[in-house]
Amino acid sequence: MGRSSAFLALSGLLLAFATVSPASAKNRPAEYAPPEMSAGNYITYPVSSMASGVVAVAVYLDGAGRIKKTEVLRDIPSLTAPALLAVNQWTFKPATLRGKAVDSTIIVNIVYNPADYRVSGAAAPVFGKELHVLSPDRSGFLPPRISGASWAAYPLNSVAQGSVILDARVNAAGRVTRIVPIWKAQALTGAAIDAAKKCAFQPAALDGAPVAADTVIGYVFRAPVIGNRVANP
Repeated sequence: MGRSSAFLALSGLLLAFATVSPASAKNRPAEYAPPEMSAGNYITYPVSSMASGVVAVAVYLDGAGRIKKTEVLRDIPSLTAPALLAVNQWTFKPATLRGKAVDSTIIVNIVYNPADYRVSGAAAPVFGKELHVLSPDRSGFLPPRISGASWAAYPLNSVAQGSVILDARVNAAGRVTRIVPIWKAQALTGAAIDAAKKCAFQPAALDGAPVAADTVIGYVFRAPVIGNRVANP
């Protein structure tokens, strides 16, 4: 074999190796579809609680999308229980890896939003006490984690109360790019969507690289006639 032929053969071998080896890592995001919320219902705001702020719950799913267990990541004692009660009745679409359904994790972030938050003096929702820190699952996936939240502007001249549950796509930069309402409340859904768009996240990661993935953002509204002494846990 001549020198030029040997060089071409070696170049072809190196090119083949380069396209097979690094590509497997680059194709991982395309091969993995993260979990999503598919259906849910309302969350109550306990009349006896004077607290407000953000509760976060990790939901561990099996390959059929069934809830295996839930784990409180951020806790506000008087508000966490109703969040857990609702979340455990919700349904989810499982993650898939190379077309096969796999176990996965999705985080539910619930903002308990009093109507009089401007009076209470808190510029933004306070996060509940951090109880756990998530690690990547067996697929190497770590879901988006909320890092900043915004109050929803309560509609003027309204006495509505209830909850709005949203499935939100968070891009690789940690910004909300798509919102699908799962549970609506008349007169409150628009305010919840506007506020959810302002939330900030640490993006999801797959094998350590940032990727787009879904999270759940819920807003639970208290009517103006029921006051909150302070806007914190």
